[in-house]
Amino acid sequence: MLGTAALGAGLLLAVAALGQASVAGAQAAGAADLAALAASDARRGLSAGEPCVLAGQTAARNRAAVVECEVRENGTVRVSVERGRAPLPPALAAAVAGPPRLQAPQAVPEDPLPDASSSSTPTPSSVPPSVSPDPSATTGTR
Repeated sequence: MLGTAALGAGLLLAVAALGQASVAGAQAAGAADLAALAASDARRGLSAGEPCVLAGQTAARNRAAVVECEVRENGTVRVSVERGRAPLPPALAAAVAGPPRLQAPQAVPEDPLPDASSSSTPTPSSVPPSVSPDPSATTGTR
């Protein structure tokens, strides 16, 4: 009986440790995302300060520490952070942020509707199936 209780307690502690590790990983990922965004904003001149200094401050506000901060030539910033509490090892996460990617303009499709100057009336085959071409064919009062 005592062995079963000890086994149950051990399993409960293992599940709790896994849960804490999962939460710490998610929190580290969030801290890395925010730190990378702050550093990217500084790199682009949207906020004052050095990118990696701002990354460190942002990570600290999220109870994490910057392990690595790399400002790349392509305008992106990669930030790695760690966050954890004893007795578990720290959770590590990394994020990359940079300027928005510009997309090439897309061709605008031609207007599928006829011109207003067109006086042709729609034929039954050109009317959508949900619309009856004959008003007297509808049910209900007129």
